[in-house]
Amino acid sequence: MHCSRKAAYLVAQGSDIYLDPISETSPCVVNGKPISGRAALGEGSVVEIGRQKFVIRNLQSKAQPSQFADPEKTSILTDAFERPTKTSGPSQIPIHEKSTIIGRGTAANTVTLKHPTVSRVHAEVRQRSGTAFIRDRGSVNGTFVNGKRISGAMALSENDSVSIGPFAFQYSKSALRAIRFDENAPVLETMGLTVDVKNHSGGGQLRILDDVNLSIAKGEFVCIVGSSGSGKSTLVNLLSARTLPTSGVVHMKGVNLAANFAALKHDMAYVPQNNALHETLTLRQALNFAAKLRLQPDLTAKARNKIVEDGAKAVDLDGRLDMKIKDLSGGQKKRASLASEILASPAVLFLDEVTSGLDEATDREIMELMRKRADAGMTVICVTHTLANIHAFCDKLVVMGNGGIPTFIGSPREALDFFGVETLGDIFDSLSEAGPKRWREKAKQSLSSFQNVKSAPASAQATSVAAIPALTNRTSIIRQLGILTHRSALLTIADTKYLLMAVIQSFMIGAMLGYAYSEFGDPGEEITSRIALLMALGTSALWLGTTSAASNIVGEALIFQRERDVNVSTIAFVLSKFIVSGFFSVLQVSLVLFLAAQLAEDLPGNDFIQWGFMALGALIGVGMGLAISAFSNTQEQANTIVPLALIPQLILAGVLVPALPELGVWFSKVSISAFWMTEGMTDIYIRFADKTPTQINLTTGRSEELEAESAFLAFIVLTLHLGGCVMGAIGLALNRFNRR
Repeated sequence: MHCSRKAAYLVAQGSDIYLDPISETSPCVVNGKPISGRAALGEGSVVEIGRQKFVIRNLQSKAQPSQFADPEKTSILTDAFERPTKTSGPSQIPIHEKSTIIGRGTAANTVTLKHPTVSRVHAEVRQRSGTAFIRDRGSVNGTFVNGKRISGAMALSENDSVSIGPFAFQYSKSALRAIRFDENAPVLETMGLTVDVKNHSGGGQLRILDDVNLSIAKGEFVCIVGSSGSGKSTLVNLLSARTLPTSGVVHMKGVNLAANFAALKHDMAYVPQNNALHETLTLRQALNFAAKLRLQPDLTAKARNKIVEDGAKAVDLDGRLDMKIKDLSGGQKKRASLASEILASPAVLFLDEVTSGLDEATDREIMELMRKRADAGMTVICVTHTLANIHAFCDKLVVMGNGGIPTFIGSPREALDFFGVETLGDIFDSLSEAGPKRWREKAKQSLSSFQNVKSAPASAQATSVAAIPALTNRTSIIRQLGILTHRSALLTIADTKYLLMAVIQSFMIGAMLGYAYSEFGDPGEEITSRIALLMALGTSALWLGTTSAASNIVGEALIFQRERDVNVSTIAFVLSKFIVSGFFSVLQVSLVLFLAAQLAEDLPGNDFIQWGFMALGALIGVGMGLAISAFSNTQEQANTIVPLALIPQLILAGVLVPALPELGVWFSKVSISAFWMTEGMTDIYIRFADKTPTQINLTTGRSEELEAESAFLAFIVLTLHLGGCVMGAIGLALNRFNRR
C-alpha cells in the first residue's frame, strides 16, 4: 500500500497535537486503530500511513507547528491580519433591505473575507424594491460581476457571478452563494493551445506552439523543459494570460482565463528570468514598496512589516533584509524576486528560467523553495533548462519538442521509462533522433495525461484582453503616486554616480557659459551676445531635463510591467517619474544659472523671472525625455533619440539662424520650446533694461529697438508644450504597458 502525496495534516493547537486524515486512498492508523476524523496524539503515539510508521516524541516541550504542517491549517496571523492560503469564506451572504458590507473588516454589519487582496471595506450589498444591488466601495482590487469590474452600484440578476479577491459567488434567491472550487479539479487546464506567427523568412505562417492540452492540479510543481525554440516561454506566457493563443483556451478554476483575466489576475504571480527588483534599494525597501503597491492600504505599518519579514523568511533571506539587492548573490536575487511575488499569497506561481546562469547547488536551493511552496498549496509552474534537480522535487514534467510540440506529460520517473533513457538529460538526444511528432503519437497511445483533457469547444476560443480595465479608483491612484514618488526619489538618491555626474554636468555648463560671456564685446556685439546667452541658458535647461528622464521608463519597463499586471497605475508611474526628475532638473538649472550669473558680465533681465523660464524649460525637457523613454525599446535607443529631439530646438530657436524661412518660423512658433524660451527671456531683458536695447537692422542699416514676443504669451505656450509632453509620455506609456 503506497502513501498519497498529501495523506494527513499534523496540526498544533496550544500544547496539543492532532492528526487530520485527508486521503481516501491512504488510511491513517493511530496506535493500531484506523481513524476517520481528527485524532489527538500523545507522547509515544504510533502513527501509520501507508507503509510509513512514526512515533510522537518530546511533547513536553512547547508545541510548535511542524515544518510539514499545511498553511491551510496553520495560517500566519499578523496584527489581526490573516494571510491564509485557503480562501475559506461564508457559504452564502444573504441580501436584505439593510446594507451589508463585504470586506476584511470585522464590524457588526460586515461579512468578513480574509485575504490580502480584499479591502477592509470592499463592497456593499442590499435589496431595494425586490432587486438586489452590489456596490464597490472604492476597493483597490475591484469587485467583478460576470468577469467585468464594476464602478458604483449594479443590479444583480439570477445566476450572476460575483468575484471579490479570490472569493467567487453566484447570486441566487436573494443571496450570494459561495462557489466552492473542487479541490480535485484542475487549477489550470489548456485545450488545443496553438500559436501561429508570421514567418518573416519564408512568408506565410509559422507554428511555434502546436495543440497543447494540459491539466495542472492544486499544489502541483510542474516543470516545462525543452530545447531552444520549443515554445517553453510561449506556453507559460499563455498559461499566465500574458499573451493570447491563435486558437485554444486556458481555463483557470473552470473559467476562461483570458475573458476573466481582470478578476483572476490577483491569484497569479509571475517571476521573469531577469530580476525584477531595483538593485540600488535594500531588500527590505524593495519588499516594502511591493507590499504597499500590492496589498491593501488599510494595513498598519506593523502588519506590513511583518508580512515583509515573513516573505523574506519564506525564501531564507530574513538575514539579508537590510542588504542592497545589488550586493546579493545570483541565487539570492532570484529568491528576492520570488519573495516580492508571494507577498499577496497567489494561488498560481509562474517562473520563467529563474535558475538560468546559476550553479547546480543554487539551482537545488531554488527548486527546494518551489517544492515548499507547492507543499503549502500553491501551484508552481517553472520553465527551466536545468534538469539536475527536477527528479527530486517536481511532480509533473512537460517536455516540449521543436515547433512547440508537446512530446511528454507525466512524472519525471515516467519520463525515463517513456523515452527509454537513464537520465533526464538524455531525453533531448532521443527527441532529436525520432522527432517530436513521433514521440507525441507514442504519448497519445500510452499516456493518460494526453487523453484526459477534452478539446476546446468552438465557443471557448480566447477573447481579446486589450480592453481589460486599468485601476481607475482615484484615491488609489493618488496613493500610488505618493508611493511611487517616494520610491523614485530613493532610487535617485541611492544612485551616487548619477548625482555626481549631474552636479559635474551642471557645474561645467554654468561655468563655461559664464566664462564665454564674461564680456559681451563692443557695443555692436553686446545685444547679440546677451540674446545668445539667454538662448544658451534656455536650451541648456531643455537638454538637462531631457537627458535626466530619457531612461526613466524604459529602464524600469520590466519591473513596472509586473506592477502593472497587479493594477498599479501607469499614470501614477509616469507622473512620479516626472515629479522626481523635474525636481532634480530644476536643481540642476538653478546651479547653471547661479554660476552663469556670477561669471558672466551680467545676466540680462530679472534673475528670478529668468530662473522661472529655465525651470519651466527643464520641466518641458523632462516631459520630452519621458515620452522618448516610453517610446524606446532599450536605453541605448532612447539615448540615440535624444539628440534627434534636441537638435531642432537649437537650430530653430531663432538665434543661430535669425532669418528662418517662413515655414520654419511657423513651425518654431508651434512646436519649438527653445524659440519661446528665447523670446520670453528676451522680453524680460527688454522690460528690465535701463533703456530700451537697440540693434542695427542689417537690411536698412538703421538702429531699431529690440523686439520680442510677449513673455506672458511665451509662458502660456510653454505651459501648453509642457502639458503636451507629459500627456504624450502618459499616452505612449499606456500603449506600451497595456499591450499583451
